[in-house]
Amino acid sequence: MVNKAPKLVGNWPGGIADLESWLYDTLVDSQFCAQGRICKQNGSWGVNDQSKWKMDILVESLPGGVPQAYNAAREKWMSLITGDLPAVSGSGITNQDDCAMPYPATIDDLHICAVDKEIDGLYGVLGSAQPTNYRSGTGTAVTGNMVFDIADIEWMVNDGIWEGVILHEMGQ
Repeated sequence: MVNKAPKLVGNWPGGIADLESWLYDTLVDSQFCAQGRICKQNGSWGVNDQSKWKMDILVESLPGGVPQAYNAAREKWMSLITGDLPAVSGSGITNQDDCAMPYPATIDDLHICAVDKEIDGLYGVLGSAQPTNYRSGTGTAVTGNMVFDIADIEWMVNDGIWEGVILHEMGQ
């Protein structure tokens, strides 16, 4: 039996830093990051994979955040949604989210910006999410924004609900 390497489709921002992160699509350090933040993106960020529905995520977290939890929710949604949407060029889309990093050159099928920041303090608003750009014709979301209150993350992690809250907001 002959093993074939996966076919790379699309543009890789800055090249493949780590083949293992691409194969397992874990979160890797992002090249664009606001000062004082921890920034992560999925390993196949900006790649057009026409074999499945795909979500790219960029996480900008303050120290004390848990960026890897976002990938668990991302993987869950990718396992539930089937099919593929046409890729969209990210260069013509107006940035309407809280992330410092620009959109990838190719968005397939959805790009989400997730930011941990101060909102209203402990036990108030946990987070919020909304689509920010849509495909013409179908009206399906191309980009979305998620914001979580850094003051609430520690207790959500300790109570075991952090990944569930992210999963819920990601589906908004």
